[in-house]
Amino acid sequence: MTDTRSPLFLPTAGSGMAWDLARDQLSRPRSTDASLDELREELAVREALARYTYSFDQGDLDGVLTFFTDDSVVIDRHGKTHTGFDEVRANYKRLIETTHRRFHLWTNVVVRFSEGLREAWRIAYFHAYLEPLGGPPQALGGPVADHMVKRDGQWRMRQRSVSVDLDYALDAAR
Repeated sequence: MTDTRSPLFLPTAGSGMAWDLARDQLSRPRSTDASLDELREELAVREALARYTYSFDQGDLDGVLTFFTDDSVVIDRHGKTHTGFDEVRANYKRLIETTHRRFHLWTNVVVRFSEGLREAWRIAYFHAYLEPLGGPPQALGGPVADHMVKRDGQWRMRQRSVSVDLDYALDAAR
C-alpha cells in the first residue's frame, strides 16, 4: 500500500502542548459585550506579537527578550523546556546565530483575557521561512500558545509553547 500522507505535514501534526493550550482557549467563548478597555488590551497583545516578530526576524536578541518576563518558560518545537530568563536568552541566541535570515507570518490570532485584564492567552498559527547557516532554506509552520501577563504597562510572555506541523525544504531556484 502506498503512503498517501502529505510530505509537508509531520506525523505529529495536530498534537503537542501548543495545540492542547490552543484547544483549551478556543473552548472559551469570546465576550459578546467586550469593553473598550478589553478591545484596547487585545490590540496591545496583538501589537506585542508583531513587535516581537520584527525584533526576532531582524536578529535583535535584546529586542526579543523585552517581550519575556524574568520567570518565563519556553517550550520549543522539540518539546525542550527553557526556564528562566537566562535559558530563554540562550535559546534565542542560538536560534538567531544559526539562522542567517528568518521571516515569520502570523494568522488566526485569538486572544482571551482573565478577569481584570492582567493576564491573557494569545494563540496563533505561524509560518516561518528560514535560511539556516550552512543549510538549504526551509519552512516551518504550526501553532503557538502564549500566556501573557501585563507588567509595567507592557504585555510580556510568561510562557510560550510552540508546535510544528509543517517542516519542508524550499526550492532555492529563482
